[in-house]
Amino acid sequence: PPGLATVLFRAAVQGGALPRSLLAAAVQRMRVPPRKKEDTPFVLRARVAIIKAVLLRRRPSPVEVPMALDDSNTQRAYLLGRLFAALERQQLDAAGKGHEPNATIRDRYYGAASSTPAAVFGRLLSLSMHHASKARRDGRGLRAERAKEAIVSRLAAAPFPRTLGLEDQGLFAIGYYHQREDFFAPKQDEQGQDDANGGNPS
Repeated sequence: PPGLATVLFRAAVQGGALPRSLLAAAVQRMRVPPRKKEDTPFVLRARVAIIKAVLLRRRPSPVEVPMALDDSNTQRAYLLGRLFAALERQQLDAAGKGHEPNATIRDRYYGAASSTPAAVFGRLLSLSMHHASKARRDGRGLRAERAKEAIVSRLAAAPFPRTLGLEDQGLFAIGYYHQREDFFAPKQDEQGQDDANGGNPS
């Protein structure tokens, strides 16, 4: 928007709040897949960094935003973002390495999941049962299944929200990014085998 650069510069110099319009723009861009798949990590990192900056400087009450994946964070929007990332990972595990589907659940459902969770999460959870079954049959998917179970156990026993406000959509994006990045971190499964690209056990 006209004048945004000036407002951003003033906020950076004076330490003030960042404009809410910047949050709206970054949240909107989260719905758009990067032009090239190989650019995805860098593009998502930049978008989430903007969202995090706006939330941390919100006035009069800044939003608490963790630095990295926070298993103790029970904010519903943050948990829903994590859950969406786990469901996406289950779909990719079911497809198998090198066989990514033409359209992932992120491509099709991110916008609805982050703004109107009640409209899509029931369908996505049902679909995830099929993905989990296929991944297990092919010897994959244990990590995503565990993450999904842990996240669902932290969600309050209540219906999915009909809508999420702008700030909560920002928290959803941060939760999604944190969980997605965590899946790329080297970890061991129950058999002691590293399931993240042959990295060292952590």
